[in-house]
Amino acid sequence: MSSPVLDVRDLKVAFGPARKRREVVHGVSFTVDRGEVLAIVGESGSGKSVTALSLMGLLPKGSGTVTGGSARFEGEDLISLAPDALRRIRGERIGMIFQEPMTSLNPVLSIGRQMTEGPIAHGVGSAEAQDQAIAMLERVGIGDAARRLRQFPHEFSGGMRQRVMIAMAMMMKPSLLIADEPTTALDVTIQAQILDLMRALVDETGTSLILITHDMGVVAETADRVLVMRNGRAVEDGAVKQLFTLPRDAYTRALLDAVPRLDAADAAPPAVKAEPIVQIAGVSKTFSGRTETKALSDISLDVMATETVALVGESGSGKSTLGRAVARLLDIDTGAILVDGTDMARLKGGALRRARSKVQMIFQDPYASLDPRFPVGRTVAEPMVIHGRASRREAWGRAAALLQRVGLDGGMANRYPHEFSGGQRQRVAIARALAAEPQIIVADEPTSALDVSIQRQVLDLLAELRDDRGIALLFISHDLAVVRQISSRVAVMRAGRILEVGPTREVLDAPRHVYTKALISAAPVPDPEKRGRVRVTVPAGDYPDGPLVEAAPAHWVAS
Repeated sequence: MSSPVLDVRDLKVAFGPARKRREVVHGVSFTVDRGEVLAIVGESGSGKSVTALSLMGLLPKGSGTVTGGSARFEGEDLISLAPDALRRIRGERIGMIFQEPMTSLNPVLSIGRQMTEGPIAHGVGSAEAQDQAIAMLERVGIGDAARRLRQFPHEFSGGMRQRVMIAMAMMMKPSLLIADEPTTALDVTIQAQILDLMRALVDETGTSLILITHDMGVVAETADRVLVMRNGRAVEDGAVKQLFTLPRDAYTRALLDAVPRLDAADAAPPAVKAEPIVQIAGVSKTFSGRTETKALSDISLDVMATETVALVGESGSGKSTLGRAVARLLDIDTGAILVDGTDMARLKGGALRRARSKVQMIFQDPYASLDPRFPVGRTVAEPMVIHGRASRREAWGRAAALLQRVGLDGGMANRYPHEFSGGQRQRVAIARALAAEPQIIVADEPTSALDVSIQRQVLDLLAELRDDRGIALLFISHDLAVVRQISSRVAVMRAGRILEVGPTREVLDAPRHVYTKALISAAPVPDPEKRGRVRVTVPAGDYPDGPLVEAAPAHWVAS
């Protein structure tokens, strides 16, 4: 039997200065065979990414240190290598793909310059490197590659930037590729394409792959073997089918139990009040730039009081644009958006400010929406002061109570955003939204960056608040399993139009529109036995997108 490509033994990593050093990875061991896909899973803070960064010599300088163990890669110990020797291995023999490609791509350099600098640095001629870059872009599904090389990162969508990152890594023909949450921010159709691409490259080239993720559906679709980490320790290591059918560790079982499933049995939907709180009528929106982009085209949709309506669709479908329009964070071209009977699109000045309190937003990245200069108590209290519902002193006390309501300690009001975990920051964002006493909350991908156990807690909290306070939710997501868990109705969007809308279980169990079928077939399923199932594909423009007709009671489909 051949030796593994990577053999990690008793790896230990610590952070902080020598006297106050805190160990965060405690003696982790694992191997990766040639051509094998190893998934490393676990909650935020489990040590997944730190383990990968330590192998690459990319721990933060001055704070992160490998304090013990070895990591033998093709016979060489990465831990004991001199920086120059490790630098020669990194990129050429070990590649890495990060979660957010925009932070890895230089915004001022062309894609071609960035793709070719690695091969050129390792001795390939510039003309040959250019040809290789064109071939690899085509291999990852980016057409008109020669022209694309002259473009810059901001001219690519998120999915295309991730493809560029994969192309850059694979150009060097590495023996080992490390992908750290490479599909977390992507919609299901692009995610499926990226996963299929990575699996195909592994099969064709014999490259080994370490896939770091918190998405157990992605694990089931892609991995050969799974390493489960918790609190810096490996708690289970086994073949993917065994882990999903007979997990040995209690933590692994809990992790799998928390995974939302598209095929889950539905609970009885909550009672919904008959009167609409939001009425969207004939809304259109065009963005102007080098070319005009029709973001919304004649959208009509009602959201009832206490109801959760989900908006789903791939990136660029218009979901977030519609959510922002409801909150009047952008102006529409035509149509009306009535919130509690008042047309938000017609309001200005003080009238708009007062009406805005009825609609609050929760964003995907709570850290980006919380002011790092202020303690969270002030952030939560601010809407109450702005809308005249409390004095600053009263608002601070109410803010502490709201933090308790969302499952945090009221004493945390004095802490700053950087002192909270991702899940805790999202709870702060929910508390801030509640502070304005809204009638509807627009939640834009509020759980996509959270691990499954925290995700379930946040979804349960939103559902509880909806039922207790009678708040409606407009829930924007690309995760159909999450949508099934929280929504009573779902609207499927593509290219600025609603293609199908109806009761969630009917739309997801018996979709009528071909594009809805494509979305569902692309969604990762946390069951290795269903790997390789046939996916439905729908080319752009090759589907019905006319007026909605009622195909079944309360179930409408584009004709």
